[in-house]
Amino acid sequence: MPPPKSPAALQEQLKDLEGARTINSLKHKIWSGPDGSELVRMPILERTFAEPSLQASRMKLKRARLADDLNEKIARRPGPMELVEKNNLPVDSSVKEVIIGIRKDDCPQTHGNLSFDKDSSDALSPDWPAS
Repeated sequence: MPPPKSPAALQEQLKDLEGARTINSLKHKIWSGPDGSELVRMPILERTFAEPSLQASRMKLKRARLADDLNEKIARRPGPMELVEKNNLPVDSSVKEVIIGIRKDDCPQTHGNLSFDKDSSDALSPDWPAS
């Protein structure tokens, strides 16, 4: 930074020089960066032959499909009792015996998921159907 007593013209030239230096630095980074094919390979860019006006719609559709797929997978995930039975959810052995006994004796099954009253359903998993 020039001292405050320098003429305004000199300060203006220094600002212009800094701006030019920044532009040159950015140009260098752009030219030395990866090319388009490398960005496509790294999945940063997507190669598409669609018109630019359709690309936004295409991306929205792709995101909606991904969201639907994720929601479907979440809906099919196992509940806590099934995880206990498969030894994926660690619990005390006495608790496990009680849970397995309850599941086999007292609870009707609906499409592989248990049906509970509203209070127990809320306590275990929000995705389990209430009866």
